[in-house]
Parts: sequence; structure tokens; C-alpha cells
Amino acid sequence: MKTSRCIAILLFGLLQISNAQKWVDTLYNFQQINDIPYGTNYDFAGNIRTHLLNVTVPVNDTAPVCGRPLLLAIHGGAFLAGNKDSDAPPNWIKDFARRGYTCASINYRLGMFHTDSYIHCNVANWDCLNMQDTAEWYRGAYRAMQDAKGALRFC
Repeated sequence: MKTSRCIAILLFGLLQISNAQKWVDTLYNFQQINDIPYGTNYDFAGNIRTHLLNVTVPVNDTAPVCGRPLLLAIHGGAFLAGNKDSDAPPNWIKDFARRGYTCASINYRLGMFHTDSYIHCNVANWDCLNMQDTAEWYRGAYRAMQDAKGALRFC
């Protein structure tokens, strides 16, 4: 009885491993569609911004019945800088599309109000960063999260 149970567990494990390789190995070619509008919102200064995303999908594969996993690539930049076409996100979406994922790299609202005051560091003759009230950071992060959720709903 124990032997048959161990064999069943082993076969189940091997089946899972062989099925998981689909999402690990770089087996697929991909197609990328750039600058798809996924929404509009007001930025910190009251200007309307149109949000864009790039989508990359595998092309030489049949999609599973339940659909493909989605990778949403969100660039860094402390809510002040960056975009979907710079740094790592373009490489991420191509690499994961080669593994069978549907991938999207998004832009989100950037910016916040600045003041003329400085935060002084413990380094002589150097001011770290022209910062603003921490509430601005929270509002910038909240706007970025709203945009990311909108992109997820769109995809």
C-alpha cells in the first residue's frame, strides 16, 4: 500500500514538473504592441494624462483554455521619473513572453509638488534632496497604484 502511494506521489510530482516547464523555458517567439491607451486621469497639477502600456504575447503557441498568466511590469523612479520604455521593464516583458506569459509594461502618473526647503544630511556641504511634505509622497504612490489597478483591469 505504501509503495503504490509513493509511486502515485512520484508520478504526480513528475507530471507537475513537466507541466511547469512551459512557464520556465524560453520556448516562444513573441509579438509586441506598443503605446496602447488604457485610461486617462488628472495628475498632481490638474493636467489630464493619457496612460499607455506595451503588451507582449507569445505567438507560436496555443493559449491554455484558462488563459495565460499575466505579468504587469511597473517601472521604478520614486513616482518622479521613469517610463515603460526605459530600464528593466522592456527586457522583462520580452523575456517572460518567451516563457509563455502575457506581459504588459505600463506608464503611470508621475510627479508631486516641491518646496524650496532642503532636508539636510549628515554629510558636510551637501543637501540630500529637494523634498516636499511626506503627504505628497503618499499621494504620488496612491495615484500610481490607481493607475496600475486600471491597467490590470484593462488587460
